[in-house]
Order: sequence, then structure tokens, then C-alpha cells
Amino acid sequence: MTTVSQIKYLGALITADARPDEEIHNRIEQARKAFFNTSKVFYSPDIDNDTKVFVYKALVRPILTYQLQSIGSVGLNPIMVFDRSCLQRLIRGYDPPSENKQYWTL
Repeated sequence: MTTVSQIKYLGALITADARPDEEIHNRIEQARKAFFNTSKVFYSPDIDNDTKVFVYKALVRPILTYQLQSIGSVGLNPIMVFDRSCLQRLIRGYDPPSENKQYWTL
């Protein structure tokens, strides 16, 4: 009988030691790809911020939060940081952090 170290079940990565680290990394990478694939909509000056946030919540956030219940509160922080950084880019446009401004506030 052979054992496997990880398996993908319904799109979620399940490891033998049941640690959510790889699944969190996988979720963030897939959400990052979805965010940058829709970046023409997000960085368009003709579209207002409410529409951009609506599109983000409809297309990117479901990918990021898929099976979040199984991850639990252990891996919630990196997901929240990614979510806030995406929303900041939508509302303000990409602006690198500096010493004088708070980076994660909206």
C-alpha cells in the first residue's frame, strides 16, 4: 500500500499532515492570477470605484475564500492581507508604501 503526501479534492489541496500552508499559498496565487487577468477593468479610469469593488467581489474574492471554513482561523491573516491589498489597489491605484502613509488602511 502506498501513501501520498498530498491530494487535490474538489479544488482544495489536502496534505498528509493537514497543515493549511500550501492551500493558503495556492488560494492566494489563484486569486492573484484572477486579479491581474481582470486588471484592465480595475485600472480603467472610465469605471467608478463601486463597480470595480463589485467586480472584485464577484470574480476574485470567491477564488480567494473558497473552502475557507476548512482552513480555519490559522491561515486567515495572509488571506486578509491579500484581500486588503487588492482593495487598496482598486480604490487608490497602485501606490508603493512609504514611511509617511499607512499601507493597509482604506
